[in-house]
Amino acid sequence: MPKRIIKSVSDLFGVLSNPIRLHILILLNEGEKDVKEIHEKLGISSSNVSQHLAILRAHHLVDIRNEGTHVFYKLHNDKVIDIIREAIRFLELEFSEAEELKSVIGKLGI
Repeated sequence: MPKRIIKSVSDLFGVLSNPIRLHILILLNEGEKDVKEIHEKLGISSSNVSQHLAILRAHHLVDIRNEGTHVFYKLHNDKVIDIIREAIRFLELEFSEAEELKSVIGKLGI
């Protein structure tokens, strides 16, 4: 396999390894949201949310839609949720906290 592909996959997992970015993607799986809504749901500052969204956008994981001065974020491709689902399924097999993981799986619509 070409090294550039391995590097790209590694970069993707690096982006997904951050719990806040992962949570943002899961929230966006529910539908389009603005920074304020994400900030309120996660309980972190709007500037922190914006920084994570910029990283997600730079890696083509989220898109934006402008409505006047309002900016809305959505998943670029919902296939990233498939990666998250598979990771959760893997963890479900590996760990005894299966009930908590099943709750997360339920929220992702698996």
